[in-house]
Amino acid sequence: MDVAFNEVSYEYNDAGTTVQALHGVTLRVPAGRFVAVVGASGAGKSTLVQHLNGLLLPTKGTVEIGDVCLPEQKKQLQPLRKKVGFVFQYPEHQLFEETVEKEIGYVLRMQGVSKVEAAKTAAAALHTVGLPPALLSASPFQLSGGQKRRVAIASVLVQQPKMLVLDEPGAGLDPASKEALFQLLCNYRQTNNASIWVVTHSMDDVAKYADFCVVMHNGTPLMVGEPAAVFQAGDVLQTAKLALPKAMAFAQKAIPSKGTIPFLRDAATLADWLIDRKGGQQ
Repeated sequence: MDVAFNEVSYEYNDAGTTVQALHGVTLRVPAGRFVAVVGASGAGKSTLVQHLNGLLLPTKGTVEIGDVCLPEQKKQLQPLRKKVGFVFQYPEHQLFEETVEKEIGYVLRMQGVSKVEAAKTAAAALHTVGLPPALLSASPFQLSGGQKRRVAIASVLVQQPKMLVLDEPGAGLDPASKEALFQLLCNYRQTNNASIWVVTHSMDDVAKYADFCVVMHNGTPLMVGEPAAVFQAGDVLQTAKLALPKAMAFAQKAIPSKGTIPFLRDAATLADWLIDRKGGQQ
């Protein structure tokens, strides 16, 4: 789904004081992208993405998500939220049902879907997130942290959203669980031609998975574009207080002070670059 923020500002009241969390946000993101929203704490990342399915509505300006324009079309929030799935940080803290099957199928039952159809869809969603059917009868509270995170995501995927928005999805997960989670997101995007929006503090994840980046600073986009351009814009990184991905930081040490740092997604691309560099020096 195409997304457009048009001069969006958002403010709220905090103990009698007006706080402006977003101001003058204008950006365009085409459908089907893997978008990383980055920036320092308090930069407006979570506030920005909560406008994508109407959890927050602009104080000024408009947000266009597909063919829905907010706040003008507030009556379209329910169908919009079927298309835009939102997963909060630590979503496993919101689990409450007796079994995994009931947890995943809850939203469908609330929409009047039969128990049989809800159970069938829940099983399919569990398969999508890479968990075995034996867990359908298990208590979600007995699962590992990574499994709980996947169940929470499955409960959103049952509606087959065209856009999936996740706030710090890798938070608290061990490296293997986080890798599996991001591969799940990549697979869902490819299989369903969906858009993925992720709020993250991990520049390694941005470099490895994202193909579009929104750098937030003081409630407004500082830079919008491909990760390669962002990570090669030293002034932007400095202003936004962002570090280079580990692979690029390592490469920086190997390049003379006036050299250009290549865009390196991960350790594998770093290794290839080092081999090529060594060969070129022989």
